Amino acid sequence: MLHKQYFHLSLDDFRAGYDQEVWRNDDGRMFQKVMVGYLGALRDMTLAGNDVMAEAVVTPDRLDLYRDTFAGLSVVFIGVRCPLAVAVAREAERSDRTTGPIDLPEPAFNAVHSHGSYDIEVDTSTRSAAEIAAGIAKELPDLVPKVFDQLRRARTYASGT
Repeated sequence: MLHKQYFHLSLDDFRAGYDQEVWRNDDGRMFQKVMVGYLGALRDMTLAGNDVMAEAVVTPDRLDLYRDTFAGLSVVFIGVRCPLAVAVAREAERSDRTTGPIDLPEPAFNAVHSHGSYDIEVDTSTRSAAEIAAGIAKELPDLVPKVFDQLRRARTYASGT
């Protein structure tokens, strides 16, 4: 579908490098180290000349990490949405969670998109994965990414640096 090849490795793939026991006992510090390593690896792959596609939940407390890690790179910011009830049902169906589905309280769920807009937005409750992928593939070749740069500039302006 895409006009060129993209490198893809998900955060879940990266997390799989550690035994599940690590994640059952993690207080968040290990996850933070893996997150920083994952994003750094994606940046390095891009700097080496690879076109990279990655998915992640960009929570408000990690937005600065993303902005800092991908400074100077062209980033297409795609918002993937669905209603909370759909997300909860999907989490309950996942078989890769060793401690059960993650909690999705409504304020935390809504905060994920609180930074504003995206270059492309999709609703996974209204179209199939194949339809969404085809739509994104159609938009990507002519897309001029803007939103991630706007988020970077907003942070720079707000901090005065």
